[in-house]
Amino acid sequence: MLRITIQKGSGPATLKLEGKLAGPWVEELGDIWRSESATEGILIDLFDVSFVDASGKDLLAQMWQGGADFLADSPLMRQVVDEVKRRPQGRVNSPNALPLKNLPPRPSMVKVAVTIKR
Repeated sequence: MLRITIQKGSGPATLKLEGKLAGPWVEELGDIWRSESATEGILIDLFDVSFVDASGKDLLAQMWQGGADFLADSPLMRQVVDEVKRRPQGRVNSPNALPLKNLPPRPSMVKVAVTIKR
């Protein structure tokens, strides 16, 4: 099970994920990400994610290559994010991964984001 909450404010939208990023939830998150990232950059909050399967990692890599950024605090999620960011562009590991779009190269810039809950 994966809960996806879209948080919008004055900055980039945040997709807050809670649960396991696996199975059919990967495709659901991909659909939401594509619809939300059409505007400006997007932030993926992984604070409450407990597991990511190979397809989930492939989607996170697509998100990273598409300009998304991540919030992660647990050792597991920091490891997943580090792995995703080190992948060569266009590389996927899962045979069930969503097809990669022709994404532009990720710009080299630092993003700072603050999420304020009201």
